[in-house]
Amino acid sequence: MPDEPKKDVKCHYCGQIITVPTSTTIFVCHDCGVVNDVQDTIIAGTDICPCSPPPQWAGWDLPAGSHEDPLHRWWYKTATGQWLLEDAYTKQLGMNPRIAQQAMRLAGINGVKGYFNTSTLAKKAKKWGYVP
Repeated sequence: MPDEPKKDVKCHYCGQIITVPTSTTIFVCHDCGVVNDVQDTIIAGTDICPCSPPPQWAGWDLPAGSHEDPLHRWWYKTATGQWLLEDAYTKQLGMNPRIAQQAMRLAGINGVKGYFNTSTLAKKAKKWGYVP
């Protein structure tokens, strides 16, 4: 089966150029973790398609990352790349990012009914004796 044609896209946040299949409409930048909406136009003088922030959707409200600063305050990254303190995140996006992140991690460990959880597959295979 032949490979799907590819195109270069530019992250709207960090400017990283990434090669993706031409059918891609939304992707997460592997450099900065921001969600991008791929535009169909091409930047003049290049073969690169620009990207923009994604349209608003409930899934984009989930935190894309977190870190603690030297003052022991927790910062949470939005899907658009903005870092917010927990209170500001809750006020701006309407959800507590700490609780949402804990729920996502729990779903990654336990799995979600109706979905195949590949993150725990190696442990299960070892437990069942498929892997030495």
